[in-house]
Amino acid sequence: MHPVLRLEEILLNIFAHCHPPTPITRQFDCASPATADLAALARTCRTFKEPALDVLWTELPNLSPLARCLPEASHRIHPSHSWLYSFTRPLEQAEWDILRGYTRRVRSVRDFTRGLDWDSVKTLLNPPMPDPMFPHLRILRWEFLRETFPLMPHFAVESLTSLDINFVFGDAPPFRSFPQSLGDLCPKMRRFRIRMRRPQLDFDEPISTLVRRWTNLQVLYCPYINLDIDALSHLSYTSSLTTLSFTLSPMVADQIVASKFTLPIFKLRDLEISSRSLDTVSKSLARIQLPALRSFTVFVDTCPSKYCVKSFFNALQKICTPHQLLSLRVIQTRSPSSISGDSGRYQLTLDDIRPCMVFDGLRRIDINTDWVVNLNDDDLPELAAAWPDLEYLLINEEWGWKTESGITPNGLLQLPLGTQVVAPLLSRRRHAGLHRYPLSSGISSGCRFRSTNSILSTFFGGIMQRRHADVHSTYWDTSMMSDRLDSEILRRLWEDVFVKAH
Repeated sequence: MHPVLRLEEILLNIFAHCHPPTPITRQFDCASPATADLAALARTCRTFKEPALDVLWTELPNLSPLARCLPEASHRIHPSHSWLYSFTRPLEQAEWDILRGYTRRVRSVRDFTRGLDWDSVKTLLNPPMPDPMFPHLRILRWEFLRETFPLMPHFAVESLTSLDINFVFGDAPPFRSFPQSLGDLCPKMRRFRIRMRRPQLDFDEPISTLVRRWTNLQVLYCPYINLDIDALSHLSYTSSLTTLSFTLSPMVADQIVASKFTLPIFKLRDLEISSRSLDTVSKSLARIQLPALRSFTVFVDTCPSKYCVKSFFNALQKICTPHQLLSLRVIQTRSPSSISGDSGRYQLTLDDIRPCMVFDGLRRIDINTDWVVNLNDDDLPELAAAWPDLEYLLINEEWGWKTESGITPNGLLQLPLGTQVVAPLLSRRRHAGLHRYPLSSGISSGCRFRSTNSILSTFFGGIMQRRHADVHSTYWDTSMMSDRLDSEILRRLWEDVFVKAH
């Protein structure tokens, strides 16, 4: 054997190429050629055994591999679920030693709620020895239920650096006592995501307290959590933070404005703020500095006024470096049925978008509000000139344009070849010989222009599907669009646009 192959670092690097990350679609299927290859390498010789096993057990899609590595007499397969195992008797000490030989290598668990039934999971996490079953775990994805709540301390080890919690509501677990212990048990946390289906006010204070206990956060994703002023102030001193998502309450916004200090987050690249109104966000930006910001998304509940939009864009120009911002999204999330007074009151024109033109590096712009959109073909050249690298321009993709004006295929022909723009709406009016097409106001899915040999090659990018073998072609194969009453008209229209493009 070559001496180089006796170096563990070299072997780990080589064996890692035999075990690519598990795709989401196969996260419950533990059998694959890669696992078979690594198992074979582990049996080849003593030199290969340890590094091959380390790579093989680095990531568990679920807990079923642990049952399968034990003698057959210790477990059985569930009669109704082929992926579910259960222990048939108390485990012997020799079997615990086998499990510990593998679990000490595990660095990531995708879903511990699958693979073993609940009784077996509880048995596995309560070994007869004092040390945790997964002592070197770093990444954990957690389905948070009342049943799983007592198990959390068994996974919350000092080495844990990434925790993704998905709350399944109904019978909510006693969460208030959880954050403080998590902060003590996992002091090295770098990525913390907490996903909810709706806001839970009882979680705001515990999560804010938990955030203040971590000093090395890189990613904090809690879109439904109202972080308090102390948590935001703490994050401004966290030099490693690059991604942040939270809810900004009017009270915290007022506290930020009243404070005499700024909140500089120098390395933050991706920011997502949810709030009731755009005005709440705008006035807070005056006290925040984001020099490295590349992506900014704002979700608001109420329809913003023209003054709010102008104030927001002006404030944004002052807090970030214009040429570094690549993505800007302003989304009104509340459904049209719940909005009353300002519905359709304002018109979105080119003048409203011009303040964004200072961000000449933008690749994505998404403005989605309950406004009437008044953009037409004559506005396209100025938009294309302002953002030469633009890939997506989405205007009222969900709310619709509510107007007879719009952008036509002939209008798009004004754009220079290679311009990457998304035209959000096909006009319903006659234009340059095109007939009136009965398109609904919601037709405005994106039109992505990535091909340099055709402006319109993906005019209906949002409703057409790309062929995997040919990135320059599109075809009609979308079940959602085939259910539309005007699907045949749209198909013929696409054919007309495709001919014009070539």
